[in-house]
Amino acid sequence: MSSIEMTQMPHAVCIPYPAQGHINPMLNLAKLLHHRGFHVTFVNTEYNHSRLLRSRGPSSLDGLPSFQFHAIPDGLPPSDADATQDIPALCQSTQKSCSPYFRDLLERLNEESATSGSPPVSCVVSDGAMSFTLDAAEAVGVPEVLFWTTSACGFMGYVHYRSLIDRGLTPLKDASYLTNGYLDTVVDWIPAKRASAMVFNTFDRLEKEVLDALKSRFPPIYTLGPLHLPTEQLPDNDTRSIGSNLWKEDLGCLEWLDLEPPGSVVYVNFGSITVMSPTQLVEFAWGLANSGQTFLWVIRPDLVGAEPAGELVPPGASAKPPGGRRVPDPQRLELHNREHRGRRASGVLAVLCRAADELPVQPRGVGDRDGDRRRREEGGGGEAGEGADGGGEREGDEEEGDGVEGDGRRGHVPFRVVVLELGRVGQQGAALAQKRLSSFAHFF
Repeated sequence: MSSIEMTQMPHAVCIPYPAQGHINPMLNLAKLLHHRGFHVTFVNTEYNHSRLLRSRGPSSLDGLPSFQFHAIPDGLPPSDADATQDIPALCQSTQKSCSPYFRDLLERLNEESATSGSPPVSCVVSDGAMSFTLDAAEAVGVPEVLFWTTSACGFMGYVHYRSLIDRGLTPLKDASYLTNGYLDTVVDWIPAKRASAMVFNTFDRLEKEVLDALKSRFPPIYTLGPLHLPTEQLPDNDTRSIGSNLWKEDLGCLEWLDLEPPGSVVYVNFGSITVMSPTQLVEFAWGLANSGQTFLWVIRPDLVGAEPAGELVPPGASAKPPGGRRVPDPQRLELHNREHRGRRASGVLAVLCRAADELPVQPRGVGDRDGDRRRREEGGGGEAGEGADGGGEREGDEEEGDGVEGDGRRGHVPFRVVVLELGRVGQQGAALAQKRLSSFAHFF
């Protein structure tokens, strides 16, 4: 590509919230934009920039002429720890400290474009949790898109937080409010946003009702999920070697997984920020061991804080248990990718256990939709719930049962548990995402 062609490319500056579950989808979106002709600058915090260099190698962030990496401070004290930072402290610090650093970066990129051959910044794609970027984008005169890596359902909960508190609807008075019907209280307001557009890593049929409500009140909304599928399907993908794992990956788990029958392995992952107590870890481990089900369990080094997780696991779920395998951090995308790892992904079950973020909200929506489906099958009411575009995955295949929302019974781990069949989710949604991505790219 000539220098003239380079300077004429649209230039997207992508900045994720500095946690693994936010970096992964933002990098996928950045790769898709790059494939559509965008020059991309990907911005990590200095802390995560160092972690990526340690986990992926000293040249892993060299990038490409049209796909560059930069880093800004997060405002927290320097640390060489290989662990997720304290989330409340990180949220406060990024909002208070990062705006001037990010604005300086945007201005520097524009100044350097005259001599470096790279195009000036034409848009900012920011994680919705990094809203300080809105001021910086306005200061340099470029539009900004907020990318919400959560579900639309979870986002709907987030935007009501302040109003729920101000109106006295939360926190709950006591535990009886969990079961006395109070959670069905209708809320009929929603705040506005300053972004030029919003992106969700979901697809319409999966969350049609919530998306319709959001589209009536918010800027243009693009549903581009599930982003990892179209990313892996990119032809001649020169960004394939660019990764985002903050921990070193255990590739041996993939060889082990190849030896297991299709659809026979339970994949257990607590995400990148959840911390469990030793008691919770042991209880969950015994549950896996006693299930008799083959499993692949991701255990982060910091899952139980400073204590070594291996010493806390009972014999039935040891490092090489008869029923499964523990790994520190496997290649998650390889597990999900049907095209390249079809044997592994076909029918793989995931147990997603998180008490943080929006996940406790989502099982309620899953359960409600499943109840609607069952009532329709039995001849009752309920809407069809199909997307206007006719695409996406059919919903309502999840099994209904105790524990989906956490029944609070004594002795049960206080985490919400959702079981999804990953091999069947989002294939049609991925095809629609490719079409919507073209519309999104032309937005700029």
